[in-house]
Amino acid sequence: MAVFLFERDLEQAWTEAKAGGCSPDLWLELARRRQGEHPTDAIPIFEERVERLIGAKRNGAYHEAVDLMAHVGKLMRTAAQPEAFEPYAAGVRARHKAKRNLVKLLDARHW
Repeated sequence: MAVFLFERDLEQAWTEAKAGGCSPDLWLELARRRQGEHPTDAIPIFEERVERLIGAKRNGAYHEAVDLMAHVGKLMRTAAQPEAFEPYAAGVRARHKAKRNLVKLLDARHW
């Protein structure tokens, strides 16, 4: 899959990644490259990254996760799914309600 990314063959890279999987870093790179033309493909990859960041249980990772959530919201609007962000953010909040510092960051964004 990395070879196809290197060769900028995003469609083949996507096909290979879906068929055989790949590392989280390669998924993230693929999402970054596909987000312009295929935002709905990129959204779940970024959502997974948000969960991984939150799972790190570090304040810096929480900041990165919240920034990435904002990016997910932008992609949802691009994909004509603006109504999908509120339940997504509410789900993140519900799953991680015990993480006070994360909740403060979500509160600051009014999510």
